[in-house]
Amino acid sequence: MESKIKSFDSQAYSLNKLALENESLKIQEQVRQKEMSENNPDEIFVLLQVKNTIDEVLSGFEMETEPEKILVKALSGLNKVEQKRFVIENLIEGVKHGENLGDLNKRYESLGFMTSDQDKGKKGKISPSRTYPKTPHPGTPPTNTGKYLWGLFTGVLRSVARRLMAIITIAIRAIPHFVNVVPIIGFTGVFPSLSFSIEAGDMSLQDLWELLIDADKSSGS
Repeated sequence: MESKIKSFDSQAYSLNKLALENESLKIQEQVRQKEMSENNPDEIFVLLQVKNTIDEVLSGFEMETEPEKILVKALSGLNKVEQKRFVIENLIEGVKHGENLGDLNKRYESLGFMTSDQDKGKKGKISPSRTYPKTPHPGTPPTNTGKYLWGLFTGVLRSVARRLMAIITIAIRAIPHFVNVVPIIGFTGVFPSLSFSIEAGDMSLQDLWELLIDADKSSGS
């Protein structure tokens, strides 16, 4: 019987990491353009939240060459992206109902869902000039902020999630005792989702659970 075990595809892994780096650079350029033209500190704040998440994910891959460790880091990164997805979805809903983005940022920052500019050890720089204007008068028509956030959600965040799922698949295929684990990529609305199925064999389900637990611990660190 032909073995299903394959060697680690380092080239595909590197290409997906490079794509993540490019996403971070794109956001950096958007921040630069907004600072030069629109001067919208609240949108810049959200952009940097996403950039920090991507940079944290990338830092987890530094110097990692073992597929099993890469798998844990990718799963952890996917958890971080999911957390940011939750925040941006709620920002979109708030803006859609007429709330001010600055007020929403302040609320989620106070709840610990967004990074304070006082936090240590975070990559990126939160604009020190960020302010929180008053909530618009009831009946004020929504600005383009909702559309902008939706584009960030369906563009950068979705792309980052896809790349991490690709890395997870690459790593799983290279781990001998995970040969019976099959990653299944689907969509929850417009956002990709990841699940696993286990084919018949000697694969230990406990091994997979332990890996997922390690990833949860890593994403909370």
